[in-house]
Amino acid sequence: MAYQYLDRVVTFCKDGVDAGSDIHNVHNIYAPNSHNRLCGMQSVWSVIKASPDYPQWSVLSDGTDTDPVFDVVQPQQDQRFVLVLDDSGSMKTDDCSDKTRTECLKTAAFLFIADYVPDNSYVAVVRFGTDGHVMNYLTLLQSDKDREALYDSIEQLFGGSGGTCIGCGINDGIEVLEYGGQQAAGGSLIVITDGEETQAPYVSDVKDDVLNKNIIMQTIFITNEGNKDLWSLSSATGGNAYSCDSQPELMSIFSQISTVDSTADNTFQMHSTSFSVDTNIGFNSSVLIDSTIGGNTIFTFTWSIGGSPPNIYITSPSMCLYSNYPVSGTMCPQGSSSDTENLAFSTVQFAIPGVAEVGEWTYVVVEQPSVGEITSSVTSAASSSDVQPIIIESGMGETEVKDGAAIVYAKISKGYIPILNAEVVAKVTVTGEEPRYIDLYDNGAGCDIRKDDGVYSRYFTEFTGAGRYGVEISIGSKGDTGQTRRKNKETTSRANYKPGVISPDGTVSVNPNGVKAAGGNGLANGVQSNSLGQFSRIASAGSFDYTGTVDVTSSIPAPDTFPPSKITDLKVRQKDLENFEEGIVVQFTASGNDFDQGRASGYDFRYTFDDPTALIVDIVNCKTINASNIIQGDLSNPAIAGELEEFIVKAPELPVNSAGQTLNSTRIAFAVRAYDAATNIADPSNVAALNFFIAPLVLPTVSTTAAEVETTTPALTIKTTKQTISKQTPSPCKECAACESNSSLKLAAVGFGITTAVFLTLSIVLAIWLAKANCVLQSKDDFQVRVVENKIHPMKAWGAPAQHNESMATVEGHF
Repeated sequence: MAYQYLDRVVTFCKDGVDAGSDIHNVHNIYAPNSHNRLCGMQSVWSVIKASPDYPQWSVLSDGTDTDPVFDVVQPQQDQRFVLVLDDSGSMKTDDCSDKTRTECLKTAAFLFIADYVPDNSYVAVVRFGTDGHVMNYLTLLQSDKDREALYDSIEQLFGGSGGTCIGCGINDGIEVLEYGGQQAAGGSLIVITDGEETQAPYVSDVKDDVLNKNIIMQTIFITNEGNKDLWSLSSATGGNAYSCDSQPELMSIFSQISTVDSTADNTFQMHSTSFSVDTNIGFNSSVLIDSTIGGNTIFTFTWSIGGSPPNIYITSPSMCLYSNYPVSGTMCPQGSSSDTENLAFSTVQFAIPGVAEVGEWTYVVVEQPSVGEITSSVTSAASSSDVQPIIIESGMGETEVKDGAAIVYAKISKGYIPILNAEVVAKVTVTGEEPRYIDLYDNGAGCDIRKDDGVYSRYFTEFTGAGRYGVEISIGSKGDTGQTRRKNKETTSRANYKPGVISPDGTVSVNPNGVKAAGGNGLANGVQSNSLGQFSRIASAGSFDYTGTVDVTSSIPAPDTFPPSKITDLKVRQKDLENFEEGIVVQFTASGNDFDQGRASGYDFRYTFDDPTALIVDIVNCKTINASNIIQGDLSNPAIAGELEEFIVKAPELPVNSAGQTLNSTRIAFAVRAYDAATNIADPSNVAALNFFIAPLVLPTVSTTAAEVETTTPALTIKTTKQTISKQTPSPCKECAACESNSSLKLAAVGFGITTAVFLTLSIVLAIWLAKANCVLQSKDDFQVRVVENKIHPMKAWGAPAQHNESMATVEGHF
């Protein structure tokens, strides 16, 4: 189903029992593919039936109209945002970056209107306390004057003395969206509150109205407390719920929410931090502007005490200056008049004209006089409308966590192209505690499903107690090694690459628009990497609610209840096909003590010669690999989570035939699970199987008659020399115990598709393997072909062999 260029799918693979007489659609549990690795060797049909949705289905009666009905959805031409702002008495609480919650809210809302929301968007303002009040109806933002018209509404917030009626504010927000006969559908309500709800109508009273009118609701909780009904409603509408307790976090969330459908219009945040200034030293920091951004670049500084801004100067990569006070040095064009102060919101901003220079920008803050805590933020937009900027999309696996770990992820891309080898860090905060930091990885291990797809993820287990945890993602390049996976064009979609076609007569036609050269870094489908230089971004991933029981104040250590994570990338191969005593190479990524954190205490290796699914459903009764079976590695000394593990295992006790003789070859399946010191044990890994050869391979003798044929396709020349193979009679292997004079010959070619790399290396593969083949041979991925005359014939993997006395071939690639 993942390959859009195939004919339509009319049935699914099924397990043996479900397949019945449908032998053509029996699921192959040995296929070395991602489906078996990730789905526990179950068939597609079994996975579908396990879905909680499946019992709700009913069989369609004959004559039912099955023609699909499509709803065509287009991006909105005009984005509509309604700020629904809490102005109740609890917002006077002084716990947000040395300011009251209302003061933090006013500054962030001001920046949302002044900088973050793109031109040609509509913005309205509603406030609520004991009741609701519409401050402004939807205003089209096309100029600075349009934005300034909304500032007064924000300034009027003061934190009242009455109750909190969140439902009143939501109802007024709906009224604004429907004003003048407009449809509310598609509009966004951005509700900012401390979560306390004291009077009707409550959120639960207005829930159905919001959902029925297809309104998107985004919620920001100032503090990590919150209203569960409001949290659930935001999720149900397709919006997010965020929590924060500081000015920079609130600004980052507002920047995230302002995103619209047009990437070229969006503002991206590269830098955000809070700090206090030592009068004698000052404070300095830096931010990176990469080549994909630079438009509408703004340095913003806010402060918490006093009516005058701190003294600030900014240095560009070319060493010219922007400043709000006299300073020695070369000023940039407009550098001495670029700052804009708005004392009502305790804000000073520096707008960089044109497109900001690429490189490292620095700023220095000199406190004069005392201004309390300072927040700095840097935002920018795409450098031009035809440039795809680096973007970050982040989120949580679950928004409510009780017994397990939270999953944090971030997707980094440039257009459709995933960015590899980036440095990705998640900052997790909860009220009253120091933030926790975890690195996210794109390594295909733990909760990261696929390696090198630009999605970075990690488990979080460092809970300090029940409550709401906010998550912010920061990304950057590792030096100059940030890379993109590129195909033919940067505008390519995520559709699968089609390398070529094999016609029914065996003729090979390579995709003429596909990859033109082999080599590179070995990424699949001809993907190449290129340096992006240094970059940075910040985005909020939202929040999650932890309802488990962790008491960090207790003097008694809490019991360890987190197991190591499941290993999902187990691979095995025979080290030497001609000498089975060299053993089996086992590789996987190490899990940790708590999911993918820390170091596990040991590994439990299991294997079977029988049904490999037993390693999933009944692993404790499968055979064990113990320390005496290990040639290389130490089962009791795992690597740190995320590192590559490699063991070499002796061949286990091998099965015999009815005569008590060891078979020449057999299939062995392996699984592994990690355990920790508290005896928590992971789920069984994916199952990895191989054909294990015991008897040395017997070489056929070859006599050759010259009869060369050459066939050429637009991208490939195949030369075939017809040869007659006189077969020596070997000891029969398991798969072809009844070999006779006309028994089969299989060729195993490395690779899981006929890709360009396979064509270029096939001559070497054929020369080596054809000399050794007399029954089923093991290959890296078990892709099998045979060559007859001038044509390559694909064979069903693990199926019936080809005939002896057919042709051998040398394949040459011409590109």
